[in-house]
Parts: sequence; structure tokens; C-alpha cells
Amino acid sequence: LVWYPTWVIDTTYITNDAVTFNGSSYRSLINDNIGNDPSASPAAWALVAAKGDTGATGAQGIQGIQGIQGDQGVAGPQGPQGLQGDTGTQGPTGATGAEGPTGPQGVAGPQGPAGLGALEWHAAWASNTTYASNNAVLFNGSTYRSLTDNNIGNSPSSSPAYWSLVAAKGDTGAIGPIGPIGQDGKQGERGVSGAQGPAGPQGLTGPAGATGPQGLTGPTGTTGPQGPQGLTGPAGDQGPIGPQGPIGATGPQGLTGNTGPQGATGPQGIPGASPFTLNGNDAVFTTGRVGIGTSTPTDSLSVTSTGNNAVIAMNNSAVGNAGFFWNTSPTGLNFGVQGKASSPTGIGVYGYSAGIATEGESTSPTGIGIFGVNSAQSGNAFGVQGLSGSSFGTGTYGNGNLNGIWGETNNVSGRAVYGNNTATTGTGSGVYGLSVSSGGTGVMGRNTNATNNGITRYGVYGESPLITNSWAGWFQGNVNVTGTLSAQAKLFKIDHPLDPSNKFLNHVSIESPDMKTFYDGIVTLDASGEAIVILPAYFEALNGDFRYQLTCVGGYAPVYIAQKIKGNQFKIAGGTGGLEVSWTVTGIRHDPWANANRVTVEESKGPATRGKLLSPEAYGRPESSRIGGPAQPQQPVQPVVDLKEIVRR
Repeated sequence: LVWYPTWVIDTTYITNDAVTFNGSSYRSLINDNIGNDPSASPAAWALVAAKGDTGATGAQGIQGIQGIQGDQGVAGPQGPQGLQGDTGTQGPTGATGAEGPTGPQGVAGPQGPAGLGALEWHAAWASNTTYASNNAVLFNGSTYRSLTDNNIGNSPSSSPAYWSLVAAKGDTGAIGPIGPIGQDGKQGERGVSGAQGPAGPQGLTGPAGATGPQGLTGPTGTTGPQGPQGLTGPAGDQGPIGPQGPIGATGPQGLTGNTGPQGATGPQGIPGASPFTLNGNDAVFTTGRVGIGTSTPTDSLSVTSTGNNAVIAMNNSAVGNAGFFWNTSPTGLNFGVQGKASSPTGIGVYGYSAGIATEGESTSPTGIGIFGVNSAQSGNAFGVQGLSGSSFGTGTYGNGNLNGIWGETNNVSGRAVYGNNTATTGTGSGVYGLSVSSGGTGVMGRNTNATNNGITRYGVYGESPLITNSWAGWFQGNVNVTGTLSAQAKLFKIDHPLDPSNKFLNHVSIESPDMKTFYDGIVTLDASGEAIVILPAYFEALNGDFRYQLTCVGGYAPVYIAQKIKGNQFKIAGGTGGLEVSWTVTGIRHDPWANANRVTVEESKGPATRGKLLSPEAYGRPESSRIGGPAQPQQPVQPVVDLKEIVRR
């Protein structure tokens, strides 16, 4: 039974909810039980314990003093003389005179014995809890009422002087069909705000601010290795031929003979108009736009080409730049370099190097070295993607003083970090964590949401198909669980001692509805046929509600428990000297953790799990009815990028 305080008319109760009403206790027989008067609705409520009878009436108080006699009433008038006849019936008694004043109140009689009163319901019985008279508890499925005050350590099922049975545990009924999922209950009152949690990790850095002024040139770095020879650019167009100079005067016709020496070249003709001007050794262009390969330039310099490269810039300086672009605006979201590709599989900016292909650097404490944005509102879009063609390569590598890689999302079904291994064979990993620290953690999962709303949450969740040799989690080493370990079966698997190369040996654990402990041994009886069994020093601090079992070995004798466990020992008697006795003792844990975390043997499913099953295949139900982990969002699709084509270019 799940106990509630006094019955409330607008509260919805379910089967086996218990309430108090007009001094009696009732148990709900149905779900969605609302507005049914427990005392007048036998189809909805069953009486558990009726209100106790009223105590016996106290003894009669002392008779009060007789009041003063009232005055004689006025005599009625004389009636007329009637005819003589039979004696008439007795005339009515004259009116009673006025009542005298009431005498003083008599002394109150002694108080009668108190009735049983209403039961005060508690949770499951605990051996270290002190109960008062009329306290009610659950024990092994039955309900008991305390008969005394200061009732502690007395087992309800074996202490009739301390406990009275109220309702015995009923037989387990057949499992009925799973009912429809009930409506969600009313929203509970907002709980008290918890203490401020620890500061969260550093959030993502915002977009880079405007570029500051050029800093002082740093010292010259070590000369890097010689880069590969760049591709040879296409030959430039032939420049226009200058105008023909004037023809010199024809000399007199000489005698024909050997060809004479070349005459001197005539003077250069007047040059045509040009938009460029010379400033020393510099050519300067200050008006209009320049187009190369286009007659409609859209910017100061527009280059259009159908070749491999529209522009080739080369610099053989050990510390120089083949190209330097600087946006000097102190405000706005601007770019020093921006690349764009129209192809859906193209690359806006591509770097190639025997060392670092692309490097970004920011000197701001809130800046970003490299920032990737994908502005698409749908599809499997990536802000930053890394690819590696090496069989031992890494697509994306992060190295930080605190976090190497940080992922964050506010999607209700999203994943801050997602790892996907698409290989269908081999021993690859979707996510792999490694720590070489003596106090480190390879992979750590943590859920800090402590809201008690009945919704399941996970620190780490693993899932694998329910087939042979398929494991949602595999631990190679010791495993520690500080809470409760739940499983549909618990067993050990070892190499078979008789055939370790070809077989396993499996054993299943013994189960119990209680936190039961098990101790056994063999003891030899002394000359008087008795023995004292010494238990561990912690035994009674850990256990209570003991059970005993004795078996003679190599003979028979009517052995019995002569003294129960006290001071962490018990006594066996009734045997013969030298007889061995196999003994077994069980107890139920009552240490502080066990008392605070009792197992609910028959547990009602909450809104999130009602109508679903842990093992739907065992009941012929579909996989969609399985109680499982968090909802799985759509898996991202690898973008179509030809790594070999990128390397070729």
C-alpha cells in the first residue's frame, strides 16, 4: 500500500493507494479513483481498518444537591356536579409547578479508557526506528499496528506482544493486461531552488572583433623548409606593337654589290595614351577599375580565368608572404581574406603545405584562431570538418590547456560531441578516450540535472543489439557502483575449469526481495554436544531479522539453536561430542545506506515508462515499446568530398 493523508475529493488515486477518512483507513481498488466517497463507494474503496469504538462511559458523577421545592400551583375551579354513575377514569394530573433552579455541577467522573484511535501510517518497518502505539508499518507485504510505545527492534511477524496484524499480504493475482497509459498528473508545486551549481565550462567564443592596428614586427623565425615549386602560370598576352617610325629619305642608288651594314634605327614614335603613371620606379593607377580576362570589372582588380589558377603569387623570401590582405576598418564583421566556391562540393579557401596548410591566429583573450560557420537552416551542415587520407591520420585535432575539443548544443535532442565510425568490419570506435594520467579518466560522462520529475536521465548510455556476444558496455578491470545496480539477470562468466580453451561456465545469482546477506560454515560440537559460533565483529551492526538453518554431517542428532545471535555469536546444542554441524545464517541489512535506500519490490511505472516494457520481445511486443535510452536524433550524413581530388589539386 502507498499511504496518503486524509482523503481529498479532487485528488486522483490509483490501485493500492491508502487514505484515512472519518477515522477509518481505506484502500483504492481502481485506477483513476477521484471523487468517490470511501465510506459509500465499495466498488472503488475497501476498508482496511475501521475507526475504533468509543471508549466506555465514565462512572456516574456525585448526585447534585436537591433544588428548592417550587411553589404550589393555583388550584383549578370546581367542576359542576356530574350525574352519579360509574366511577370515571382518573382525571389528568394537574400541571406541574415551575422547576426549581439547577443545582451545582457534580464532580466529573474518571476518564474512560481511550479507544484505539486512527492509525498513523509509516513506511516499511525498520529495525532501528522507534514506533509509538497505533503506528502502522509494512513488513513482508503485510500491515501491522504497534501495540506499545518505544517499540524498537521487534520483528512485526514474530512479536505478538508488540505488533498486531492489520491486513495480511494477499496472494499474487494473475498479471492482467496492460492498461492504457493514464493521463499525466497535475503539475506539482515548484520545489525550492537548489543551491547555485558550480560554474559551467567556458562558453564558445564569439566571432572575432575588428582587426587591431598592425603590431610591431616580431623577431625573424627560423627559416622553414623550401616549399614545393608552384605551378607555372599561363603565358601573358602579346603586348601591342608600337607605331611605325617615319621612313627615312631614300639614298642615291649605289652600285649593286655586297649588302651594306644595317642602317641606324629611326627615333621612337610618340607613345599612345595609358591610365598608368610613373612615380620613380613605381607604376601608379588611381582612377577606375582594372579587369584581367573581363571587360566589366566589378572591383578595383577583377581577374577572370578558365585556367587552373586565376592568380598566382609567389615569394621566395624565408619570412615573406606570397599574398597579404588586410581589412583596416576598425568596426564591423569584415574579413581579411574571404574565399567562395559555387560548387556544392567545392572549397572556399584551400591551403597546401608540407607543414601546416592553414593556420589562424588571434591575440585577443576572446578571439578565435579559426572560425567555421555554416549558415544553412536544414540538412547535415558542418561548420568545420577535417579529413585525413592517412590510415593513421586524424581528421580534426585539438590541443588546449583545459579542453582539446569543446562541443556545445542547445537542441533538446542534440549531441554536443558526435563520433561516427562508418566501417562495417574491424574493431573501430565511434568515440575513443585515452588518459595517461595516474588519476585520469579515459571517458567521463556526467549528468548534473537533479530535478526530481520522474524522467530518466543518464551520465553514460550505451546500447547494442540484443544478440549473442553483443555488449552495451564492456569493462576490462574492476568496476565500482556507489548506487543501486539494476539488471534482469546477474551472473558470473568464467573460463570453464575443466575445459578452459573451449567452454565458458555461467552461474546466476540468488535473488531476494530483501537486502539479504548469507553466512555459513561447519562447526564441531564439544563433549557436551554444544558449540559457540563466532560471527564477524560487524555482523549485528550490518544485519537484523536473522534466520537459522542447521544440518548434521556424518551422523544425526536433534541439534537446535540454544541461544540466538547476541554479541555477534550464537550457540548450538542438542548434539553429541565430535559431531560436525553445517550452519547457515541469513540477515537483512539495516546499515544507514540500506535503511535510506530500501528496494520497492512491486514498483508502479511512471508516466515516462507506463505502457512500455524492459523486454518487449518476451511478451511479443514491438521494439518501439522498449524502455530505453534517450531519443536518437537523425544521424548526420558525411558530406560528399573527394579527398583524392583535394590532394591532387
